[in-house]
Amino acid sequence: MTFLSKLMMATLMTSTALATAAGACSRLAKPSDHGVAYVRSVDWGKKTGMDLVTFGVGDDVTTYTADGYTAQADGNARNFTVAWVENNAFYGVQAQAFNDKGMVADTLYMSVSADFIGAYEDTDAPAVNLADAPGYLVAMYDTAPQIAAAYEAGEFQLAWSADLGAAGQHGVHVSAVDANGDVTLFQVNEGGKVMVYTGNVQDSDLGVKANAPLLQEHRANIAQFNAEDGKTAANVPADISSPSRHLRLAWLNQNITLEGMSKAEALGTVQTMYDSGASVPAQVIDPTIGDTYTTWQTSRTILGDDVVTVRDFSTAAEISYSITDAKIAHELNGGQVCADAMAQANEGRRMIEFTPCQPGAGS
Repeated sequence: MTFLSKLMMATLMTSTALATAAGACSRLAKPSDHGVAYVRSVDWGKKTGMDLVTFGVGDDVTTYTADGYTAQADGNARNFTVAWVENNAFYGVQAQAFNDKGMVADTLYMSVSADFIGAYEDTDAPAVNLADAPGYLVAMYDTAPQIAAAYEAGEFQLAWSADLGAAGQHGVHVSAVDANGDVTLFQVNEGGKVMVYTGNVQDSDLGVKANAPLLQEHRANIAQFNAEDGKTAANVPADISSPSRHLRLAWLNQNITLEGMSKAEALGTVQTMYDSGASVPAQVIDPTIGDTYTTWQTSRTILGDDVVTVRDFSTAAEISYSITDAKIAHELNGGQVCADAMAQANEGRRMIEFTPCQPGAGS
């Protein structure tokens, strides 16, 4: 987007560092009596951070340049948005963004798509750079079905083959989940074909998301596992690879219900499920890449609720922020405000304070 740290994008990250941590990050969205309970993490080989950045209604949300694409996605935000910008390892890339309508959008790594994105062909629709796709999508659309419909109508395309700064081309997948539990997931398959999956977390498998392989292969893996080991965990793999994380989360999702729980209990249970299935301790080797990465942060909420809680896994410090408070701070400041969430968490605060942004904080 057009604020503050665009100049930092040129030094995004080295290709080597990206390649060695290509199996990182997961997400779980699960229905409860209070709405969709949601948690995601950022896992990487280098310690990551969490700078929160606001975009108000009417703010310019033009995305990073997508070289090689005919049209650039631009516009003015229709929804108030809080984006998680990662500046420690990715220098301005958004991992996630929430809007005030209860929708979240995420980018997660999808290494196998890196082999296919070169075949993707520009549709001439306005191109959204993957570096800030989460903020753009939730700022411009209210719900996941709206995103899918807008994509099909040619209102935007995702710039799959555009460079993310100095990092070059890399595979990711993009999803949005709204307060109704509706999901839209974008993945690039062989030949540059974009698969758009839609459904609801109540009656589909789209509430679980990890990394490689592509969704159809995860589904085949889960079907084979269920045929062998339906309702016990005897054969659930323990390694940290993406296929194993996805399988564990899917198994937990199938066998645990949040029905009858209070809001606090639902959030606690979904965090426990996530920690059991997807959180990655330091120093453990992923057998699929021969390298290690760890979970650095999570965000947790009931979609549509005002409060989002984030955790620093290196210290176990937690802190929350209110989307309403962020909006008030944005309005009082006359524009964008920011917060270093992990720094404030480790100061022992309970609620995040948003203040005027410093250079390099946002995107």
